[in-house]
Amino acid sequence: MAKSVIDCLFEGTHDISRRYIYSGAWQNQASCLYGFLSYGMELGEHYSIPSFGVVAVTDGDISKEEEQKRKSKLIKGDHKNPVQHEILDLISTFTSSFTLEIKDKTIKALPEYNQKKWFEEITKDRILEVHGREGQSFARSEREISSMVELIELSKSISSDTPSIIGKNGNPDYHLYYEILKEFIPSNADHKMNDIYWYVLSAIKHYNKDKWNFYTQTIKEKITALHKDHKNRFLQSNFDFR
Repeated sequence: MAKSVIDCLFEGTHDISRRYIYSGAWQNQASCLYGFLSYGMELGEHYSIPSFGVVAVTDGDISKEEEQKRKSKLIKGDHKNPVQHEILDLISTFTSSFTLEIKDKTIKALPEYNQKKWFEEITKDRILEVHGREGQSFARSEREISSMVELIELSKSISSDTPSIIGKNGNPDYHLYYEILKEFIPSNADHKMNDIYWYVLSAIKHYNKDKWNFYTQTIKEKITALHKDHKNRFLQSNFDFR
């Protein structure tokens, strides 16, 4: 999910190259960062190679308290050396998350649920308003706009009472939200719906910009700043990369 959002966020921005490292569950991120940063510091100290930058991204449904608790269990023992303390501080610096508007802990898959609500705020009038102000946008024709409106209406019909959304404990679980959308067949075929994650995220990006910026701004700033710092460090390095 985080990769899909970041790809959509920087779509068309060819200057910012990215490589993704998947850690699985968010609890694994701290361990991955510890190894990544340790190796980077080793390269910088002994081989004068600039270390690569990194941003660890969570979906937005993990609290700072949970992240801190996981980090505190990363290194065992009461006598951490200075390098270990430095790395622990860096882990906090390099960890960031998307910002969610709705944080109801009784709902599972909160990122998907927030995206659902933001997608449903898009109206046909809003789409036409964006087209009138900016020219052609994501939905380029009346047929594409009609298909998007149909999908939005389907999304609205998915609720906590939808059988496939109810989890084992009786609480709503929106992990299957996109699986339901994948089954949708619009009146007018639109090949862009083949990648339903990208489609919904792109619609929010184009037609619900305030919520998109609210959701992604922190990550955008982190990655952009890291890219500039990373580029400068490599340009100023005297290491022969040939």
